[in-house]
Amino acid sequence: MTEERIRLLEAEGFIWDAIEYLWDSKFRELCNFVAVNGHAAIFRRSNRPYDPLARWAEVQRENYKKFQRGERTKLTEERIERLNAINFVWGSYLGWKKERRRKNGCLGSG
Repeated sequence: MTEERIRLLEAEGFIWDAIEYLWDSKFRELCNFVAVNGHAAIFRRSNRPYDPLARWAEVQRENYKKFQRGERTKLTEERIERLNAINFVWGSYLGWKKERRRKNGCLGSG
């Protein structure tokens, strides 16, 4: 492919890597969620408007476990760093709620 053709395609917004584009799109959606809600703790709940994003977050958590075990996954170190940068919650909903209550002084230390 010629450089001119590449330039024309890029000028039209051609997507070279659809998988990366979709991941980035969901990540931007998560960043918007953080801006609105003040946290990156998103979990699936029944009939909630953020369920598609929550499902994506669940997949990231599943892939993170694979990454930690050294298994093949599409979750790269760069993606992990990006998620960590917005304080993405890698654990469960119940674990997050318990930690949040503890930090807010609602639970004892034991």
